Amino acid sequence: MKNRSIHQIVASVEQPALMLLVRSISCYQCDECVLGNVDKCNITDQIGKQRHVQMKLSAGNVTDTHPDEVPDPSIEELISEGSVVAVLADDPEHDYYLLKVADEPNILNSNEADAWGGEFPEGANIVRGILL
Repeated sequence: MKNRSIHQIVASVEQPALMLLVRSISCYQCDECVLGNVDKCNITDQIGKQRHVQMKLSAGNVTDTHPDEVPDPSIEELISEGSVVAVLADDPEHDYYLLKVADEPNILNSNEADAWGGEFPEGANIVRGILL
């Protein structure tokens, strides 16, 4: 699996402002990390400990908007060509699949079917990619 270029980065309200927790290899295995308790990871002996990284602000990027007033971006705004995304799997052997996005998300102009028999109606918002 080609996921060595994916790094786990965590920002938390408990951390000082502009401080991130970064780990070189992400944990996909232990229950604590799955539940969001990355500071209690059970396999740090295998993937390494997290380190603190201080973010630096660029001039002009500071806003006075309260976080609750900023709308969450849509999934289409977060996905771009070349991104690697986790797709929830309906598979007893896999919780998710990794997909390398091949193109920007788009809306279908007609009904389509994929190689696995999945059918998508006209107007469906889709992301095309390659399973890793």
